[in-house]
Amino acid sequence: MFRTPHVGRPQGRRETSSRFRSIRANFRRLVGGRPVPTSVTATVLACVVIFGVALSARLLLLADQRTSVEAAHEVSYTQPRHYQNAGRRILDDPVHALLLDESNDRGKERLLVHPPGYPILIAAVFGVLGDSSAVLRGVQIVLDSFSAVLLFLIASRLFHQSVAFVSGLIAALSPQLAWNALVLQPDTVAIVPLLAAVLVLVWNPRPAIRSAIGAGVLIGISCWLRSNAFLLAPFLAVVAVPMLFPAGQRRRAACALVLATVAMIAPVTLRNWYVFDRFIPLSLGAGITFAEGIGDFDLDRRFGIPSTDVEIAKADAEWAGRPEYAKAVWFPDAVERDRERFRRAAAVVIRNPVWFSGVMVRRAALMFSLQRRRTTWLARRHDSRADGQPESTLRARSSGSAD
Repeated sequence: MFRTPHVGRPQGRRETSSRFRSIRANFRRLVGGRPVPTSVTATVLACVVIFGVALSARLLLLADQRTSVEAAHEVSYTQPRHYQNAGRRILDDPVHALLLDESNDRGKERLLVHPPGYPILIAAVFGVLGDSSAVLRGVQIVLDSFSAVLLFLIASRLFHQSVAFVSGLIAALSPQLAWNALVLQPDTVAIVPLLAAVLVLVWNPRPAIRSAIGAGVLIGISCWLRSNAFLLAPFLAVVAVPMLFPAGQRRRAACALVLATVAMIAPVTLRNWYVFDRFIPLSLGAGITFAEGIGDFDLDRRFGIPSTDVEIAKADAEWAGRPEYAKAVWFPDAVERDRERFRRAAAVVIRNPVWFSGVMVRRAALMFSLQRRRTTWLARRHDSRADGQPESTLRARSSGSAD
């Protein structure tokens, strides 16, 4: 009788699955062996220690650098004021603030600059705990301390327990992460649901599709806070899902992950479509961030792209022949202007790929420096070409300073 060879998965899929298992096994041996079961008590104790160390580090940094933090919010970080004002408007009239926001003197186009999640969080904090920047900062510090715990739990599922504990302590004591927790912007808060999403995937409960949906929902929540993670779901679906789930569940898990994320951000997309009649998945800002990032490292202004909001507004006016553009970054015609900025920045990258690769390496190296040192470093670069402009103007970065 004939026997049908390779019933079930094709040979190529079996080889791919075997390759992924081999990579995971070798990596685990490299970092200290296969994870060993630990008691719930030991895990809870490690979480408490890491959270306590992280919280203490951030509170000590705040006590030591309170003056610098407050000065930074006056000079370098002007965006928190806009976020908090938006949160107060949501408290007064949530529907009007989230759909029209005509109370903003720059018009409702400012709704497109950032996703609505962080102002909603501010409104919740102000409504429950009181209208106070200090209270909001305290909430961010607690959430950021919890991020170190999430990192430990993720590592404990992949590596040896000692490696996981050290990784949690590094995050708890990192001066860069501690400083960012003190800044009243959504960067730190948006990390918490992302780490939770990775933890859900790594924990891998059965069935797999439930884990993927949970991770997609958490990524969508992060996108409501800040749109940086917009493409993380498809990336995880392609890279992480094949390594974490059995072969028979990978396709469904990948689709569930992406669709859950899309479903979470759909209300923002529909709001943008309804109010502005444009397809904008989350927010604007890619163009101005891309352009100013190039301008930071183009000291000689070879490419003609500015590095500050004030200069960007003036450049918009020159590029479009519209003098009224110089008065504000986002009003009028926010969508068209940001797309033009992105087009010009992308053209620079296409024409100068080697230069831009070096910029990315130098920009990545700045992650190992303290935020206040990065601000000083960028200010020095701007001062070398400032032509007498005040340093406070030059350091206003993507903050609505020209609004």
